[in-house]
Amino acid sequence: MYDKLYNEAEKYYMMEEYKKALELFSESYKLKADDDCLNYIGCCYLAMELYTSASEVFKKLIKRSPDFARPVFNLGRVYVKQNRLQDALKCFEKAILINPSSEDGYFYIGLYYERVEDFKQASIFYEKSISLDFEQAETHLNLGICYAKMNMYEKAIEEFDISYSQDDFSKDALFNKAMLFVIMGDYIRAIEIFLYINEVEPDNIDNMIDIADSYLRINDLDNASKWANKILLKDPSNKMVNKLLKLLWVLKREKQI
Repeated sequence: MYDKLYNEAEKYYMMEEYKKALELFSESYKLKADDDCLNYIGCCYLAMELYTSASEVFKKLIKRSPDFARPVFNLGRVYVKQNRLQDALKCFEKAILINPSSEDGYFYIGLYYERVEDFKQASIFYEKSISLDFEQAETHLNLGICYAKMNMYEKAIEEFDISYSQDDFSKDALFNKAMLFVIMGDYIRAIEIFLYINEVEPDNIDNMIDIADSYLRINDLDNASKWANKILLKDPSNKMVNKLLKLLWVLKREKQI
């Protein structure tokens, strides 16, 4: 009975239906006071943004099983959400001491350093995490962002590509790659990615604005106008696009003079 409930709860958790998962994990825990089950209960609270409840569960589990690393870095995750970054770092470092082979522990230390904008240190810990488990789309994405912040553009693009390949459709990886091309002034390649995102997410107004803006930057006023007008059909009151159309009208007038 326990195994059936636990497995069902885990499925709901993976589907991000945390309220139902919490209900089933709680029922499972009544049948068997298992550490993994209690950790999942804490994670459900964390995902539901019930940080006080999550913290209480993780602290209870740490006290009961001090050699179990997972609730230690999960408590750190709670502290990150509460912006208690120094407390979070202590948890992550403690988790690594308990389990030096935990890719999650190194990932979260990297996350801490990224949050405090120490991108060099963040990249070191993300790289260590990846060395333990290469199949981590989010870690590759974050490492790419850190490389981009350090102007290591080619390495950043490589990490974004890996992140995208490990995810069915990582919009974040594509978007960050496109924005990096914008920073590099390679608007043609940026437009290619923005157009692909538009095929998958045709109602993404922000992406459509990026397309129009990129066309404007390469002085393709016709395509910039075309996309600005597409946006107005979906969002007639968009102030940014209305300003863009006025600018395009002025630029086209100047071309005709």
